[in-house]
Amino acid sequence: MIDGTEEVQTRTMVRIHNLRLNTLLGVYEKERKAKREVVFNVELEVAKECSGVSDSLDSAVDYSAVRDKLVALADRSEARLLEHLAHNALYALLEDPRITSIVLTVEKPAALRLADGVSVIKSWRRSISLQINEFHDSLVETQTEACEITQ
Repeated sequence: MIDGTEEVQTRTMVRIHNLRLNTLLGVYEKERKAKREVVFNVELEVAKECSGVSDSLDSAVDYSAVRDKLVALADRSEARLLEHLAHNALYALLEDPRITSIVLTVEKPAALRLADGVSVIKSWRRSISLQINEFHDSLVETQTEACEITQ
């Protein structure tokens, strides 16, 4: 039972399921003649301070912005390897300091005979010291902006 004196340890995960995008992908010339479907599944862990304590979008990871980054990446990508596309997608999502870890799966449906598809899984976790420094910097920036607004 939680009586208010104990600190509750929670984790907040944001998941985007089966984001289907078309991109140019493949090693062989026959694969590179037209864009093909790839499927992204993304699991983001967000910083405790951004985990729904506030009801403001400003303090949350905007999953439509995450989707838009992946859409833009797929639109301009000319990756030959699924692994390279997954690598680029992962690094596109690292920019948001509120994201503390990512598990990204990128699937190429029907890429292999007798299989539903082939997928690559990439994962990443922000170091704890970097999380603290980035949160502190964003907190100072927010407090500064709040002071400027009230003056």
